[in-house]
Amino acid sequence: MKILPIGSYYLTNQHGCVQNTSANKLPLKWEKGLTAIIKEYNRHLEKKIHSIYLRGSVANGKPIDGISDFDTFALVKGNITNTDRKWIPNAEKKLRKRFPFATKFEILLYSYRDFLNLEKFYTARFLLKASGRCIYGKDISKKIKKIKLATYIKKIRKNNVILTSIDKTIFQLKNTASPTIRKEICQWITKRILRTIPYITFETEKQFTRDLFPCYALGVKCFSKQKQKIRQLLNWAVNPTPNKKRLIPFLVHFRKWLARQLK
Repeated sequence: MKILPIGSYYLTNQHGCVQNTSANKLPLKWEKGLTAIIKEYNRHLEKKIHSIYLRGSVANGKPIDGISDFDTFALVKGNITNTDRKWIPNAEKKLRKRFPFATKFEILLYSYRDFLNLEKFYTARFLLKASGRCIYGKDISKKIKKIKLATYIKKIRKNNVILTSIDKTIFQLKNTASPTIRKEICQWITKRILRTIPYITFETEKQFTRDLFPCYALGVKCFSKQKQKIRQLLNWAVNPTPNKKRLIPFLVHFRKWLARQLK
């Protein structure tokens, strides 16, 4: 697949708070996919659903066939502990087969009350505030306090979760025989590494994005010695490889590099 120089950066107001960039319209086939997701949620959880949300490049109205995925979650009323989730894998698989232009369908369930209050949902609240939109039910985004982009980045940088993700990915690659699954793992981790770059460069560049090409552009601008490897990241994020003999050493290198940059 051809790599296209497209994407955008997050917008902030005069106080540095992130502004929402979601769009109300999608290309028709993506709208049909969205309608199908809502039906799946309602088929299994109709009376429990408070609201459903879409995030990411699809929410921004700029989905790319073969790259973008449907990143959704529902807020559930009442006690979520005993809520049935067994239907989710089959629903995601069915949707992926019906709408093959999307790389993935993600269906998540969160407690309405916990989402608004618990620290573990801080990133999810930020992404909803920045680029998400309500696609069903009563929108709660206005109940979320404004979040300064610089504050969010500083907080997330401290977590270093990307390093743990790389470690888990290397283990998965070593123990996965299926080339198809290895390609999915490759695409997932290379996207995550690319999206870590703006956290590192924000202090000097004052720009933040989750779109792949702008992440790449920030990387090669600030880390010219890593240009070829960052380009390889982008290539595998768009055209993933199942070759674990190439992937694993590459990931080991990037883990060491990221560990130094995130200190």
